[in-house]
Amino acid sequence: MAYKGSEEDRRFVTLSAGELEDYLSSEVLLWRIKVQNLPLTPGNLLLAMKRLSVVEDTKLVLIIDEILCLIDKRRIAWEKKVSKEIPMRLNQWCNQVEEIQRYGSLDSSYGYQVRTRVILELLFAEKHYPDEHTRLALEDVDANLSLIAGSGEFIWDEILKDHFPEITYPYLYLKDRK
Repeated sequence: MAYKGSEEDRRFVTLSAGELEDYLSSEVLLWRIKVQNLPLTPGNLLLAMKRLSVVEDTKLVLIIDEILCLIDKRRIAWEKKVSKEIPMRLNQWCNQVEEIQRYGSLDSSYGYQVRTRVILELLFAEKHYPDEHTRLALEDVDANLSLIAGSGEFIWDEILKDHFPEITYPYLYLKDRK
């Protein structure tokens, strides 16, 4: 059984593999891929690959291995992109949590919005020298979210649960306090 977005993630990863070298050589952060709505960014790619780790597909494993080898080979360019994406995603997450606070509850869009927070976690894991100031700012935003939401069930497809444990991704296990 596959999760709901597995075909989209597979398509995104496959198309990204063909464009990653050019992307890493460019100054562009949000790289448009033809026939794809989602831009290539480190965060979007990391999230798609992580979710696809639940899918058993030899061809896909080879594509992901190719991507990971290129990332290792171009580590400086990759980390430069990661460093550019983190503030953008932090700003997005701050705005999303402010909106949640304004309405006082999690709505049905939270399951999609939280992908921004997951991406931030994945991006931080990519940095050899993480920025503690940014990490602290992120913890403050998460603390604001915890005022509205409490611990709950995993909010994404159940098949993904083992790859996103609550200890690392507590914001994927939230429900309204009301």
